[in-house]
Amino acid sequence: MPELPDMETMRRYLESTSLYQKIAAVNVEDHQLLSDLAADDLTDRLIGRAFLPTERHGKSLFVTLD
Repeated sequence: MPELPDMETMRRYLESTSLYQKIAAVNVEDHQLLSDLAADDLTDRLIGRAFLPTERHGKSLFVTLD
């Protein structure tokens, strides 16, 4: 589990590099993490969407999409 400073660093990095940027590609390395969702379905749902501001609650980081 990452530490709080690590999560805050990741949040700041995402906001400075990816905010409002369109997702161009998705790479699913471990298909078992998706359980009921196929990698192709996830890719279809994400490509073309944009990242909105992030929100951190403790050690959890939430990234909202448009």
